[in-house]
Amino acid sequence: MSVKVGVYENKPKIFTDSNGRVAGFWPDLLAYIANKENWDITYIHGTWNEGLERLLANNIDIMPDVAFTEERANLYAFSKSPVLISWSRLYIKKNVTDIKSIRDLENKTIAVLKGSVNFECTGGIKELLQKFNINCTFLEFDSYNNAFEAVKNDLADACVTNRNFGNKNEKKFQLKKTAIIFQPININFAFTKNASLPHNFSERIDHHMEQLFKDSTSFYYQLLEKYFETTIAKKTVEIFPDWIKTVLKSSGILLAFLVLVVFISRVQAKKQTAEIKIKNKALQKSEAHLRTLIETIPDLIWLKDPDGVYLACNPKFERFFGAKETDIVGKTDYDFVDKKMADFFRENDRMAMAAGKPTMNEEEIIFNDDGHKELLETVKTPMYDSDDKLIGVLGIGRDFTRRKQAEQEKIIAQKIAAEHKKLALVGQIAGKMAHDFNNILGIIMGHTDLSLMECKDLKTRKTLELILQQTLKGRNLTKNLVAFAKDQDPKQKFFELNAKLDLVLNLLNKDIEELELIKEYNPEMPELLADPGMIEHAFVNIIQNSIHALSMTENPKIIIRTYYSDNNIIVEIEDNGCGIPEEHIEKIYEPAFTLKGSRDLTGSYKKNIKGTGYGMANVKKYIEQHKGNISIESKSGTGTKVIINLPVIKKVLTKEEKTELQKAKLQFGKNILIVEDEAAISEVQHRILTQAPCHHTVDIASNGQTAIDLLKNNHYDLISLDYILPGNMNGIHIYNHIRETDKAVPILFISGNIDFLESIKEIKQKDVNIDHLSKPCQNKDYVDAINRLLENALPAQ
Repeated sequence: MSVKVGVYENKPKIFTDSNGRVAGFWPDLLAYIANKENWDITYIHGTWNEGLERLLANNIDIMPDVAFTEERANLYAFSKSPVLISWSRLYIKKNVTDIKSIRDLENKTIAVLKGSVNFECTGGIKELLQKFNINCTFLEFDSYNNAFEAVKNDLADACVTNRNFGNKNEKKFQLKKTAIIFQPININFAFTKNASLPHNFSERIDHHMEQLFKDSTSFYYQLLEKYFETTIAKKTVEIFPDWIKTVLKSSGILLAFLVLVVFISRVQAKKQTAEIKIKNKALQKSEAHLRTLIETIPDLIWLKDPDGVYLACNPKFERFFGAKETDIVGKTDYDFVDKKMADFFRENDRMAMAAGKPTMNEEEIIFNDDGHKELLETVKTPMYDSDDKLIGVLGIGRDFTRRKQAEQEKIIAQKIAAEHKKLALVGQIAGKMAHDFNNILGIIMGHTDLSLMECKDLKTRKTLELILQQTLKGRNLTKNLVAFAKDQDPKQKFFELNAKLDLVLNLLNKDIEELELIKEYNPEMPELLADPGMIEHAFVNIIQNSIHALSMTENPKIIIRTYYSDNNIIVEIEDNGCGIPEEHIEKIYEPAFTLKGSRDLTGSYKKNIKGTGYGMANVKKYIEQHKGNISIESKSGTGTKVIINLPVIKKVLTKEEKTELQKAKLQFGKNILIVEDEAAISEVQHRILTQAPCHHTVDIASNGQTAIDLLKNNHYDLISLDYILPGNMNGIHIYNHIRETDKAVPILFISGNIDFLESIKEIKQKDVNIDHLSKPCQNKDYVDAINRLLENALPAQ
């Protein structure tokens, strides 16, 4: 059978020797198996990425030396058991002395193998540096040789490779290994997943590997010694060679020889003792490297015995329990967490042991040292000794809180985008119709006004007044259509909500004259930072709906309540009108949905009351654009209560917020540029950043050109950047202008724009020195985000 195998240069594991022959650990191992199976191997040369691409396209059958990951398992089939277990390491030039720890990589250039596990996959150098918020530049190469060559020629400060290649080639390129070790991983044979015979290849290779593993003197172990381990020559002394037997005839000579033998034996024993010491020293060094690896990984790592008793853990896990490893070892979860959580941990341990393979679960934990929460993706792996006896469970917990939040934000953004797309056509048509209809209404209103000025006949005047009244209602309907068709960001200002509600009630004065109106306002309400027009329009729609719902009620009543709770302004608008049937409550936010006019099948409204169906759709959009929420409580025949929550953004930090910020390691006295066109927002930002406890120096730019002018003439430690700006430049234009000359200055985007939320995800993957907050944001969140970016930008100590 002909078998096509991918080859790339990664000496000593796989390479082309001086005779042009494919050699190395993997080719020799594969040749051994091929001989047993009568396979005819054809090697296809290329780069690492080309090999994987060929495997995915079914152009080759086997790719050796492939690290197993969950992502790759979706693309390729893998051998059952790992052939090698490896880890990655950082290498530097011999004369370099300033790279000793992970923090020393700040602003360095690192050479990597393009598409490799130790670069892009889980636990790789890219993710590791992001975990530590370390900014650096990556140079991608098609081979480890080229990556090492880049460091040798000062094109890069360091290189990442697997330990086997690194240890074999560091002297050749005048490099040296560092103590930065990471990402232990299994190396397997990989096969085409969709080919006709991949399972036959994998089954036969698994069969032979199983046999090779069992025999400690097998060809597999010989290859390990040949390619990866330094063989210590075993020299023995031939005690009685033939020529000595001939010479040794007398007892005196024999006695002298025995003394010589004792002496030689002692020399040999001393030599063997020295060799043992060398091996022990190497073992201790290896253990130290492994311990460094475990302590460097920013994940929680722990080991328990089958009874749940802790055997070991790393520093990150110590923070979770709030105790040192020496105090954790020998105890169980029940000594540190509540019974419910301990039972949860124990049950997952049992599931892993019962499965006999790694299991995964999600769990939220609270760290005992500082009280912060993390959402963990936890893998628990049963551990066995050489006799296949279960010795415990190894646990690794990775924080994926931000990833989960990003996924949720993406789902929400996609849902909103899908809804916008669905309604885009409706909005365009509605906007065009509203524009044309407003022109018609304008003509009717104008001529009606002129006629009223000249008309003396009372009957005719009454008719003209009715026409004018209906055109005003028509104008309000078209206002809803225009609002629905437009997708604009809020223009935010501080204003008193109670006063805004009174303004709306005054506008609707004629419609509420015959109603009982109860106002239960909280007079101590803080000012609201919001778009006054949007909020006004929202309340007009809600109160008008209540008025319509009361058209057939004997004792009509509207109650409006306002109060302040948990940093939110709450508005309740309640009526005792016809209510909303339960089956329609979820539909009232849908555009064009109405229960009035021709769709009033229960006779709940007067016949002259009509509805466009766009009012509540606009209300929901406005409230959500302000990071608020709206809910409705209603039953048919008993009335409706609409509850709106809007977050409060205060003009200054509260005493409690200042106290909490002072407890943190706060950055102060920095130069900050605020790019924000809303004066109400920039004034608040300026106030909280320049006053205690921050004491920053702050400039404000209200548009893109002013920002560029200020950047040209001043140095800033951080830029706070709005996305939507007046003129031809938006926040992304300013960001790109900054990055042309400064790759590292921290930038905090402030925006709730849908298009921006999609684009920022891609930018954040490439730039570790940016973050974003949705508008409007709480003052403490704003200061925290700025402090976090400034702290991450500090050079490593």
